Amino acid sequence: MHAMEEGPSSVSFMQGIIDFHTHAFPDALADGAVKVLQQKGGIAVHLGGRISSLLESMDRLGVEKSVVCSIATKPSQFEPILAWSKKIRSERIIPFPSLPPTDWENKRHGN
Repeated sequence: MHAMEEGPSSVSFMQGIIDFHTHAFPDALADGAVKVLQQKGGIAVHLGGRISSLLESMDRLGVEKSVVCSIATKPSQFEPILAWSKKIRSERIIPFPSLPPTDWENKRHGN
């Protein structure tokens, strides 16, 4: 029986499920990011792009933890993504910040 079939939403019935590939954005950017993903990327977005909607979905589906994969497309995004990743880190949210492809050799990001 799946965790979501066992009863009402509650973290008490979670069975160690980890969603290892999710995406979310800072609240101030979420609406715009979701819109771009849908329109320009042709990607179906199922949640609101915020950590709060991810946590609600996790509770509903019995997911204990989620890895949030950030997407840096240019070097100037690294520091803000790293700062946000530190802010959202919790027992249930595991941030996985990224380096932009054009900046992967930059030694200052290795610390």
